Amino acid sequence: MKNILHRNCGRLKAATIALVAACVAFVVTGCGNPFNGGVDTEKGSLVLSAEGRRLERTIMPGTGLDRFASFRLEFSAVSEGNEDFGMDWVPSYGVVELNAGTWNLEVTAYMTAGGDAVARGVVKGIVVAPKATVSRTVALVPIAGGEGTFRWDMTFPDDLASATMEIRQWPDGTTAFREPSNLLDTDSRVGSLNLPAGMYRVIFVLVNGNGERAMASEILQVYRDMESVFQTTFEDRHFVTLHSLADQLRWLRDNAQAGGSYVLELSGDESITSEAAQLPSDIANISITIRGDWAMRTVTLSGMGSLFWVPSGVTLELGGDVTLRGVDDNDMSLVLVSGGTFVMNDGTVVTGNTSFGGSGGGVQINDGGTFTMHGGEILNNTVGGSPWGGADGGGVFVGNGTFTMYGGTISGNYATTTTPTGWVSGGGVAVGSQGGMFRMFGGVISGNRASSAAQDRATGGGVSVSSYQSPGAIFLMSGGTIYGSEAPEALRNTDEGNFSALFLSLWSAAIPPARATAQFGTFNDAGDLTPLGAFSSSNRTVEMVNGVWQNAVVLTVTGITDMQGWHMWAELLDDAGGQIAWASSAPVTGTMASFHFSLNRPLAEESYRVRVQFSSQDGNTRTTYTSTEPVFSGSFRSIALMEIGTGITQTVIPVTVTGIHGWYTTGTISFYGEQESFQSSVWNLAEDTLFRLWGPAGNYRISLQLTDANWRSTVYILASGSTIHIPATGATIEFAQFVPHQL
Repeated sequence: MKNILHRNCGRLKAATIALVAACVAFVVTGCGNPFNGGVDTEKGSLVLSAEGRRLERTIMPGTGLDRFASFRLEFSAVSEGNEDFGMDWVPSYGVVELNAGTWNLEVTAYMTAGGDAVARGVVKGIVVAPKATVSRTVALVPIAGGEGTFRWDMTFPDDLASATMEIRQWPDGTTAFREPSNLLDTDSRVGSLNLPAGMYRVIFVLVNGNGERAMASEILQVYRDMESVFQTTFEDRHFVTLHSLADQLRWLRDNAQAGGSYVLELSGDESITSEAAQLPSDIANISITIRGDWAMRTVTLSGMGSLFWVPSGVTLELGGDVTLRGVDDNDMSLVLVSGGTFVMNDGTVVTGNTSFGGSGGGVQINDGGTFTMHGGEILNNTVGGSPWGGADGGGVFVGNGTFTMYGGTISGNYATTTTPTGWVSGGGVAVGSQGGMFRMFGGVISGNRASSAAQDRATGGGVSVSSYQSPGAIFLMSGGTIYGSEAPEALRNTDEGNFSALFLSLWSAAIPPARATAQFGTFNDAGDLTPLGAFSSSNRTVEMVNGVWQNAVVLTVTGITDMQGWHMWAELLDDAGGQIAWASSAPVTGTMASFHFSLNRPLAEESYRVRVQFSSQDGNTRTTYTSTEPVFSGSFRSIALMEIGTGITQTVIPVTVTGIHGWYTTGTISFYGEQESFQSSVWNLAEDTLFRLWGPAGNYRISLQLTDANWRSTVYILASGSTIHIPATGATIEFAQFVPHQL
């Protein structure tokens, strides 16, 4: 990366360490490797390569497989039917054959056979298909223990007043293994230093006789008994006089070049207007990193507007030790990503912004922009109702763009409106239906809140996924935690509905209707998800590890046909057929659906019967599948629909009650038959209200509970508790036939 004060022309020993097959014929013919014998038709092949962890410009050992004597591969089976195994491996063995399925892999590199391990990396979610070859890359990082060598070779101008080098542990920067040293005093323009194996940040700062400064900052990887080399040349043109962030940004707007990378360092807290913080907008493909000088520095917005607007072609990265702070009465998100790329790392904060613009208190992503959160915090931001009343995403609003979360925390954010008709969604994160995508690999979403003036119009205290308009929103998750209503008070996300952790909207104004997609599973290197199931709205904590929901029973039903668009429900039943737990899923869009049951008791070795029910789009037909024997145990089960049982299809019997008083808003009717009882509820009553009887034609006693806008309820029964015959074609009952029931 090039500092704003220095374009680094040095050579980095950072080439990829390739662990690929030695001959193409090996891959093409599929001949067996030494550990697996011949070809198996149920096996696939893995081609493995490795590199150092590339976070910024990275100093690391040079290219050459001879630097590592061997590797140890430990495979963990994710899919059922496969077993964990380990193997010693060298590149001459070529590809690795694996049974079809999903695997996790830990790779350990050794300098000498039988010696100490020097580097390690993990690859998760390797999906192997029969007779197919998959390529994956593992990011190797140094293993603590022993020492390696860091060597530098730099060329300076002759008129320098000082030249310092500082080395600190990365990423926390707390321990200095070498305090700032004057390279001129020690004549150490060329030198070396032995360091404990690990990750570091190295900063070179040069000052000339005019007080102008140049700087280079690199990530350093030190491996046991290996040498990492940094070479560069500082020239007169790299030295400029810059002080405040506004000065540095002004220089950047005047001097930035297409394809350039620039570092802006803060030496103190600053206040800056939106206009002074403007990034270059007419230069293609530039990268800008803002960071503190090893102490946390705060940049506070002065006035209104977005502190940073990130246009197309620009990458803005918060590199560490920097806080962006907003204002209490703003009309914009603190960071507006409009086609560009925004990146947060550990030691960075976006906080203290209240926007009444309706979308995104902290960060807003639109116009195909991307936001990647490796670490840091988005906290204590608020989005308030816009002029039309809605408020979405107290922490982050994903409009037409992509938010990828690998780590960090989104906490203490708030979405609210005082407009009675205003809908509120996503106290932490709201994913909009204009093409928004949220991919969650890790991190924590906690302590966020959504509320509205209308009690039933605030959803998704943690995350809300919308289907209001086409093409609909997408939420994909393989890891991380979204806290729900059962979490400790300081962690729980809250809303005024019943989906405090995750809300998945099922209503759409688009024609044809849009769909909100929410799935969990494992990601490959390309960021594509191999789904293990689909989400439904959840009031309880969603905690994922390697695509597996940690605190819920998950049932995946396959083999669904001829029910596109139908709504789905599922129940776990005890041996007597009593309900243990209930869950819903999104309307059918394919042949598979997943249900998540939160239980208030240990999973242990319990077994469950299952009932799955499908309801047609018009609500007049439903088909129910019920198992007569336990078919589910543990915490995860995939089962074909026909394995549950034979579907029983019912057609509703319509029962209309006429003449209901206008002050009632909701109603529940109960039908008491000779063998069974049935209930039907309606939320928006009319003078003529249609209720649904999901029972057989016959004689029933009926009660009707009506509730007004103040939540006061009255129970009515047919006069003298008489029965009424309801034929298969339906019935109409006058409300005047009912009398209040004296409890």
